[in-house]
Amino acid sequence: MAKRLLIAMLFLASVVAAAAEESEPPLSLDDTASQHFDLGVKYFRARQWDAARAEFQVSFELSKRPDLLHNLSMTAELQGRVAEAIEFERRFLDTAKLDDSERAEAAKRISQLQGKLEGPARPRPSKASLAVGGVGLALGASMLIASIGTGSYALGLKNDLESRPITRAELDQGTALGRTLQSATIALAVVGGAVTVGSITILSLARRRAREQLH
Repeated sequence: MAKRLLIAMLFLASVVAAAAEESEPPLSLDDTASQHFDLGVKYFRARQWDAARAEFQVSFELSKRPDLLHNLSMTAELQGRVAEAIEFERRFLDTAKLDDSERAEAAKRISQLQGKLEGPARPRPSKASLAVGGVGLALGASMLIASIGTGSYALGLKNDLESRPITRAELDQGTALGRTLQSATIALAVVGGAVTVGSITILSLARRRAREQLH
């Protein structure tokens, strides 16, 4: 009798459990997506970015709600995956129904993320400083090259005068020309060197000011 009673009780319990399962409707895709979304929020608040992103991803695949793309962008950024965060935010901007202010905010965030991806802006000297420094370097280099030319010509003239018989007039004329060339060589070398050094100084100061303005 006891054995039969136990079997009856087990059968009754299984019938009750089956009836309970039949009375509880299965979860819809939206309900399942909502559960994964809630888990994603829970993990996000706990700063568990990988788990949060996984739950948001499942929720998006089930519901196809564009708003979840913004959540995925946020978690991707916190994971350090800036390029992926930009892609999610762009998809959010393209597919979600946003008003003008929301669209502007999403576009601003994309711009900020691109700034992170590209890194901090490098300091750039002003255009005026670059122009002055560049012209000065070119001018200084030209004068130094010219000084080499005049010096070489003066040396060649001296060798020519010493290598052949010449008249007194030719000697005086050659000597005067040689002195002129020598003076021109010295002047071109001194002025060209000063212009070159000054131009380099201008460019260096311009770069320093640009770095100071950046900070």
